[in-house]
Amino acid sequence: MNKHLTLESVQADFYQWRQTKPSSRSRIPESLKQKAASLLIDMKPGKITKSLGISSVMLNTWASIKATDTDSTSAVEFITLPVEPVAVINESLTLNVTQSNGNQWCLQGNVSESQFNTFIRTVGTLPSTAQ
Repeated sequence: MNKHLTLESVQADFYQWRQTKPSSRSRIPESLKQKAASLLIDMKPGKITKSLGISSVMLNTWASIKATDTDSTSAVEFITLPVEPVAVINESLTLNVTQSNGNQWCLQGNVSESQFNTFIRTVGTLPSTAQ
């Protein structure tokens, strides 16, 4: 359970920011993004997005950033695999993984055992929030 944040406190923080932001095009501060993503520990994404007036894409992106690098401003777009000219598992491999938070990953083509293991290890450590 997330004892430090409540939906109401984060909602109040978003309201305060919206009332005092310098312009209508101001970016949402990282601290608010992190607070919103932290709420996923205790509640469903739909309740968070509706209460905070944000999209599910924004929330999922922030959750991915929070889990991989809280100082980063972009989501993980791909996983770099080692280049190896040896032992291909399957020449026509296509593996699609969809996490419960909506993140989708695809591994396709000639894949070595080492590349496959790296992919599985990496996807396994990325956030997958229970719905």
